[in-house]
Amino acid sequence: MAGMFWRTLSRSIDAAKLQLKNSPLVTRLPLIRYSYLFEYPKTIVVPELKLGFVPTPKVANRSMKIAIASHIGMQWRGDIHQAPWHFTPLALLRENDYYRFGFVRNPLDRLLSCYAQKIVYYEKELGMRPLLWRYGKTFHKDMTFPEFVVAVADIPDRISDIHFRSQHTFLYHRGKLMVDFVGHFEQLNKDWDFLREKFSLPELPHQNRSQHVDYREAYTPELARIAARRYKKDIELFGYSDEIAKLLK
Repeated sequence: MAGMFWRTLSRSIDAAKLQLKNSPLVTRLPLIRYSYLFEYPKTIVVPELKLGFVPTPKVANRSMKIAIASHIGMQWRGDIHQAPWHFTPLALLRENDYYRFGFVRNPLDRLLSCYAQKIVYYEKELGMRPLLWRYGKTFHKDMTFPEFVVAVADIPDRISDIHFRSQHTFLYHRGKLMVDFVGHFEQLNKDWDFLREKFSLPELPHQNRSQHVDYREAYTPELARIAARRYKKDIELFGYSDEIAKLLK
């Protein structure tokens, strides 16, 4: 019963969000960015496998969703993100005996990937309406990567879009890690193989790769410091301190 309630609520929020996005007046609403306050971390539960997957945007979660959906015979059309997944709030994740996992990525690399896809590809190349529409004119197709980093650094997690919100907000609840296994994007195949053996999952398909230079080429030491301050907690919690320190020299 509780699961049905949360799924219904989630669909209602998504529908309202889409309606707002398509409104010509939306960018004139100065407080629209605060609608992010109502977006809570969600977990995909897979009853067939007794598995819980906490997807983190820009960390190969599209590929993982396709692999899981194919394995359990789920039918979907178009975008795998819109498939009939069973969701539960992260806060309720420990109310069952499912095995829980999530993946993380070097925060500075993830931020560059976000810029490459959401700004350069979607807006500049495809000419689509800004996906970060709730921030009004903060983000635009002609902004440089340094401008993007500075803009993101000024936005706290509570009103951040999921594509640049800190990764610990997806995997932690009230300071407690909510998953049994944290994989790393940098060793994606190795960590996914661990889950494959445990649950007989298929290999990951290659999906949604954004094209950009190596992140170490995109940051000056000063720009890296700005991003590192923004994602300080992610860097410490997920073991990226040594790697980021090299950029700050």
